[in-house]
Amino acid sequence: MMKYNEFKRVLLAELKRRIGWETMIQIQHVKKINQAQKEVLVISKKEECIIPRIDLDGLYEDYKTHENIEKIIQYIYCIIVEKPQKIGMYLENEWEQIKDKIVIKMINKEWNAEYISEIPHKDILDLTAIYQIVLDQDKSRRVTRVVTNDMLEQWGVTEEEIHAAGMNNLRREDFAMRDLLGVISQKLEMDMELDPHSPMYIVTNEKTGCGADVLFFQELLKIYAEYLQSDLYILPSSIYEVIIVRKAESPDVSELQQMVKEINHSQVDEEERLSDSVYLYRMGASCVELLADMTGEKNVA
Repeated sequence: MMKYNEFKRVLLAELKRRIGWETMIQIQHVKKINQAQKEVLVISKKEECIIPRIDLDGLYEDYKTHENIEKIIQYIYCIIVEKPQKIGMYLENEWEQIKDKIVIKMINKEWNAEYISEIPHKDILDLTAIYQIVLDQDKSRRVTRVVTNDMLEQWGVTEEEIHAAGMNNLRREDFAMRDLLGVISQKLEMDMELDPHSPMYIVTNEKTGCGADVLFFQELLKIYAEYLQSDLYILPSSIYEVIIVRKAESPDVSELQQMVKEINHSQVDEEERLSDSVYLYRMGASCVELLADMTGEKNVA
């Protein structure tokens, strides 16, 4: 198996050989979510107005799992050469043809204050939603690009309109709530019914991986709360998933907050952290509250 640096060298050389020298292919260091530094593969053509950026860490993780660099090369080649219309289409087409491709991604507001100052976003408590356009997608990968203010101007839409489009698409996403035994059974490819008496549940988004988006999806939180017959504590274990705990059966809020912080800073990669906070969904009021500190002080969305 190749080490990371050798993997980068082989991948870059082979892509340049296959795609041709008219296409610029390079590796860049970029600042991503939560100020994390990442290496990305940047591919651009003179005639195209969007430059795909593909996370090299993700590609290398795929390689380590399958040890098949040829499959990765073919995937990138397909995006750039066989599906070039998907790269530039969003600036050429009308908004009506684009809006179904807009997705929401939740990130931390304070940790990304500089980043979100230059792109459209919508705040909820200590979090904010940014918007991405889906360029390409298959069962295991989704290629996206963050929506910018320039794109909104080109499309002639407002931040309110792009948020509405993102929410409409969010309601069509495939969220799943599993108890801990169900998570294990999924990894073992076994079917198992949800246990209504489990102490905690994991919520994920089966399509995008961004399970934390459920904080914006209060209609779904209401369904979960009614099923569990309880108000819900929501613990952000990462941008990819949240943990739900019945309020009546949970430890003290201070214990939950300490648990979230410890997990974030010991087990979650910097770029994947969502928040050190704990949230409460109140079934009667149909709202999410931020439990801001150890005293249980609240902010309401």
